[in-house]
Amino acid sequence: MNKIGKILFPGGIIFILLINFLWITTNYVKADSFTPFLDFATDPKLISKVLGGNQDEQNFKTDLATGAAVYNQKIDLPEGRNGLTSEVSLSYNSQSGADDSEVGYGWNLISGGSIERTTEYGVEDIYTTNEFNLSMNGNSGKLLPINLVDDSHGEYGLQVEEKFYKYEFLLDDSWLITDQNGTQYKFGQTTDSRLDDPNDNTRIFSWELDEITNTNNNTINYLYFKEDGQIYPAEINYDPFSVVFNRQARNDETKWYDKGFEVQTTYLISNIEVFIDNYANNDPAREYELTYTTGDNGRRSLLHSITERGRNEA
Repeated sequence: MNKIGKILFPGGIIFILLINFLWITTNYVKADSFTPFLDFATDPKLISKVLGGNQDEQNFKTDLATGAAVYNQKIDLPEGRNGLTSEVSLSYNSQSGADDSEVGYGWNLISGGSIERTTEYGVEDIYTTNEFNLSMNGNSGKLLPINLVDDSHGEYGLQVEEKFYKYEFLLDDSWLITDQNGTQYKFGQTTDSRLDDPNDNTRIFSWELDEITNTNNNTINYLYFKEDGQIYPAEINYDPFSVVFNRQARNDETKWYDKGFEVQTTYLISNIEVFIDNYANNDPAREYELTYTTGDNGRRSLLHSITERGRNEA
């Protein structure tokens, strides 16, 4: 079972979310009707057995369309000016088989957004097909060309449009999305926010969200760290707040070639820090620590716990 414990300490509050993968594995079999991977950790050692509190079952759900066991853990962030605030969360899906996640097998760190090329027609057609997949703040789907100015650049639209945003693939190979209120979302403006072929930087597979700017000139900036072809979130800045993603080396480095070039994942996110007043005293107002265990093969990284620590003013 998931257990949420609350312990009061002088000057702060610690919330600890212990994720027991035995619960997940049991429901994984029940929902999906087949045996989990053999190296899936089924009974990791719990950090503590003295925590009390109600069981946090409301975040565990079964996807009725796929039968997958799913879970979502939101990272609480302070609200920005005029309501312009980033969203960060950790999500689990029992049917996710990706080994290259920066937060462990089966998990995904949702931060900002991205646009990536479709791979449904095979590796050989990735960079000749004008179809892209958008994921951004609940606005997701397939982008298809509407009015192009050359072979690939120009205006695009969602295959199933609900919010009627304007989607533009610009001549500098970046993306610009504008919503009905005039808020702009800019993707792939820097080399660090573009996942591209190290031998040919014109072959860009995906574009990460760099900036959000509303009509009041309030801005959220997203910074990234790029190494061995992989992109990791580094910072989110929206004055006076900053969110910092720290990394640690992983023992289960993975290499993937499904994008037409090698992408190697060598890091895990170790903690997420939230700062107020531009890193005042280098003391985070809130911190989420992520710990990992391994599967039965002794290598695969599995998210074991999320620990939240924070001052009352966070």
